[in-house]
Amino acid sequence: MNEAYVLYVDHQGHPAPLSECYHAIASRRLSSAVHRYPPATVAEVDSAYCPQCLTFHDAASAARLGFCSKATCKRCPICQAICSVAAEDNLCFYMCGSCEWTSKECNLSQTVNTEEDGTIGKVELSRAVEDLAIHLNSRIQTSQESIDQHFKRMTDAWEKRVKADKQREGKPARSSLITDGPEGWSVEALEMSLNEKKKKMADESTNLVVGLDVEHLSLDADCAAVDAANDLSVLSLQMQALNHPTDTKSRQDLLPLPIQLRVRLSRRCRAELAEGRPGILVKPKLNPLEGDSSLRTGHGQWWKKVSECVV
Repeated sequence: MNEAYVLYVDHQGHPAPLSECYHAIASRRLSSAVHRYPPATVAEVDSAYCPQCLTFHDAASAARLGFCSKATCKRCPICQAICSVAAEDNLCFYMCGSCEWTSKECNLSQTVNTEEDGTIGKVELSRAVEDLAIHLNSRIQTSQESIDQHFKRMTDAWEKRVKADKQREGKPARSSLITDGPEGWSVEALEMSLNEKKKKMADESTNLVVGLDVEHLSLDADCAAVDAANDLSVLSLQMQALNHPTDTKSRQDLLPLPIQLRVRLSRRCRAELAEGRPGILVKPKLNPLEGDSSLRTGHGQWWKKVSECVV
């Protein structure tokens, strides 16, 4: 059975479905958000917020951070669900309620002191959560420094080899290839000279990579790291590589992931902007908690009616 679709043409001549179309009131033009050139609308980032704690960030801080900086806003590295902070057996750790993953698997936990009745106070729990986040950041920074040092060793070795090649190219070729003896030039003398030069070049290349960690693996031998990572999904490995620069080989190397901020976009019509008008098509509220009773400001404007008359 063939399905029919109705498309509307915007002022740039791009066909688009009705769900992606906008109507500019001032100019009476139809705009769309389809990704075609030239675009009919312009999108601007006004603010961002964390979908877990609803913390508000302006556009500059959102571009600088990218992720929520709170210690309690973490995701599970296995199923990408939101992790909660749990306290059990005098230990504070991250726990996923979906797949039952805990940060104790990666040795990420903090000790907490209980009170006389066996409960844990809010101040002690807050202190443990902050120490947990500090421990996590230190592990990420340590892994990043080790990767930077390894990259620096590789680049230094490459620079040394380039310099050696340049020096070798500047030497005269006759001094090492042609041997003048009592018997004159011969093919045997030329072959011996070439073999000595190849051996010398191999020794120089070996000396250049001294200090680099090179691991030799056999194709016939079983690799324990590959077997340990078989139970991990491809998404878990990709998210871990994007957020934490660690060498992930098993579940013990997986660290909690930060929660990415969600941006709030305002959309404007390009035709109205060219005419000097604001051209606002979509303008969301900056603060996601606007109108909530937890805010201390703006209470008198919650029930204020805004009347607009369009001629």
